[in-house]
Amino acid sequence: MLNFKPITLEARRDLLPFLGKEHHSACYQSFATMYLWSGIYQTRYCLTGEWLFTKSGREDGYGFPYGDGDLKEGITLLRQDAEENGKELWFFGLLPTEKAWLEANYPGEFTYTASRDDAEYIYEADKLMTYAGKKLHGKRNFCNRFEAAHPDWRFEPITAENREDVLLFHRQWQTANEGEDEGLHKERVEPEQRNKKILDGVRAIAFRDLSDILKDLDRDLVKGAFAGEHFAENFFPACKDEKLAATVKELMA
Repeated sequence: MLNFKPITLEARRDLLPFLGKEHHSACYQSFATMYLWSGIYQTRYCLTGEWLFTKSGREDGYGFPYGDGDLKEGITLLRQDAEENGKELWFFGLLPTEKAWLEANYPGEFTYTASRDDAEYIYEADKLMTYAGKKLHGKRNFCNRFEAAHPDWRFEPITAENREDVLLFHRQWQTANEGEDEGLHKERVEPEQRNKKILDGVRAIAFRDLSDILKDLDRDLVKGAFAGEHFAENFFPACKDEKLAATVKELMA
């Protein structure tokens, strides 16, 4: 039976080498997301040999294996673990490439169900800026009503001075919407508690040069955030700050 352990901040040094090798674009395949949501989804991890396995107690399923070894060996280990726990092996959050691999190597052994509620949010920036077209008229009308009711509205950066006001508003909204979805409260409580701890640590350096801020944050955490497949090819051509670009290159090395 595989030994799955809770995902802690201390575990990031063990997980990042595996997550950094993978060319996955799903938001849940980053350490930050795994850690922040591990309490809600009861996500645990197991390191064995050349594999990183993840398991969700809430979903009662497994993530697709991370590693460079023979995938069939990894699948066999997960199948054995599932059988020893009296369960059938099933995966959550499969990417199209992972689904295609399973279909090719285990034809007819798995069934696949799309979960619309778990889909990624993908928006076109220009549409969100203008709310043009019939499909977004509802949001456009909502914004118009808001502006009419609150003509003195304004954007403000979240600072150490107004952070408590932001949290108070969030709690008031949460209380007002408590009855809409029982799962919303459960999904918000633990991330909010963890986010508060993170913000408490970050706010002391939040109003300095971005290059200096990045250097003062946890090196592995920052490096993991830059490990996306297309990050470098999109960031560096668009970055107009030479100092920031040099800092990012240094942190990625």
